[in-house]
Amino acid sequence: MDKRSILKTLNNSGIWSLITGDEIRLYLILLAAATENGQGVLPYRTIQRALGIAHHIGRVLLTCLRLQELGLIELEHRLPHNRNEIRYRIRQPVGRKGRTARNRDGDRHESDQE
Repeated sequence: MDKRSILKTLNNSGIWSLITGDEIRLYLILLAAATENGQGVLPYRTIQRALGIAHHIGRVLLTCLRLQELGLIELEHRLPHNRNEIRYRIRQPVGRKGRTARNRDGDRHESDQE
């Protein structure tokens, strides 16, 4: 898994305009912690230290579900069974050209308009 290539693809896709700052920060943490095969296990305590104490488990889970909805990660389970860590896999991003998505405010947005 080429992390630099993933970031370039995401940058070119326009995805950053669709997600919040919290989602970007968590994704970057998950990407950095992922192994060469894209899989990762990250304790909530580590995530909280990186994002700030205000990020309780529920908020982290909701952010993970949003990243999964966007196709950026795949959680091991729909809602992680182990409340101490997140098990995930980074997904290879695909271009979003021509696809309609919802931005962080819930409004429809045409990605990569020409």
